[in-house]
Amino acid sequence: LARDYRSRLPASLKKDVLYRAYINFGEKCIVKKKYAKAVAKFLRAWRVKPFSIVPAKKIAKAAAFSLKK
Repeated sequence: LARDYRSRLPASLKKDVLYRAYINFGEKCIVKKKYAKAVAKFLRAWRVKPFSIVPAKKIAKAAAFSLKK
Protein backbone atom coordinates (compact mmCIF):
# COMPACT_ATOMS: atom_id res chain seq x y z
CA LEU A 1 0.00 0.00 0.00
CA ALA A 2 2.83 2.36 0.82
CA ARG A 3 4.39 1.70 -2.58
CA ASP A 4 1.16 2.55 -4.40
CA TYR A 5 0.82 5.93 -2.69
CA ARG A 6 4.50 6.88 -2.68
CA SER A 7 4.01 10.41 -3.91
CA ARG A 8 1.01 11.14 -1.69
CA LEU A 9 2.34 9.95 1.68
CA PRO A 10 4.64 12.06 3.82
CA ALA A 11 8.14 10.59 4.06
CA SER A 12 7.95 10.02 7.82
CA LEU A 13 4.69 8.09 7.53
CA LYS A 14 6.00 5.99 4.65
CA LYS A 15 9.13 5.11 6.65
CA ASP A 16 7.07 4.14 9.66
CA VAL A 17 4.70 1.96 7.61
CA LEU A 18 7.55 0.14 5.88
CA TYR A 19 9.43 -0.31 9.15
CA ARG A 20 6.45 -1.85 10.91
CA ALA A 21 5.63 -4.04 7.93
CA TYR A 22 9.16 -5.48 7.84
CA ILE A 23 9.19 -6.08 11.60
CA ASN A 24 5.77 -7.77 11.58
CA PHE A 25 6.64 -9.92 8.58
CA GLY A 26 9.91 -10.97 10.23
CA GLU A 27 8.00 -12.00 13.36
CA LYS A 28 5.66 -14.12 11.24
CA CYS A 29 8.66 -15.77 9.61
CA ILE A 30 10.04 -16.69 13.05
CA VAL A 31 6.74 -18.35 13.93
CA LYS A 32 6.92 -20.34 10.67
CA LYS A 33 10.57 -21.28 11.44
CA LYS A 34 11.99 -19.43 8.44
CA TYR A 35 14.81 -17.78 10.34
CA ALA A 36 16.94 -16.63 7.39
CA LYS A 37 13.98 -14.86 5.80
CA ALA A 38 13.16 -13.26 9.16
CA VAL A 39 16.70 -11.92 9.50
CA ALA A 40 16.52 -10.53 5.96
CA LYS A 41 13.32 -8.64 6.80
CA PHE A 42 14.80 -7.31 10.04
CA LEU A 43 17.82 -6.06 8.10
CA ARG A 44 15.48 -4.27 5.70
CA ALA A 45 13.74 -2.66 8.67
CA TRP A 46 17.14 -1.57 9.92
CA ARG A 47 17.84 0.11 6.57
CA VAL A 48 14.61 2.09 6.91
CA LYS A 49 15.43 3.23 10.47
CA PRO A 50 19.18 2.80 10.98
CA PHE A 51 19.26 4.20 14.53
CA SER A 52 16.63 1.83 15.89
CA ILE A 53 17.75 -0.95 18.24
CA VAL A 54 14.63 -3.09 17.68
CA PRO A 55 15.84 -4.84 14.49
CA ALA A 56 19.06 -5.85 16.26
CA LYS A 57 17.04 -7.38 19.09
CA LYS A 58 14.83 -9.21 16.60
CA ILE A 59 17.88 -10.57 14.74
CA ALA A 60 19.23 -11.90 18.03
CA LYS A 61 15.83 -13.45 18.73
CA ALA A 62 15.82 -15.20 15.35
CA ALA A 63 19.36 -16.47 15.94
CA ALA A 64 18.38 -17.79 19.36
CA PHE A 65 15.36 -19.60 17.98
CA SER A 66 17.41 -21.10 15.14
CA LEU A 67 19.92 -22.50 17.66
CA LYS A 68 17.14 -23.76 19.92
CA LYS A 69 16.04 -26.54 17.54
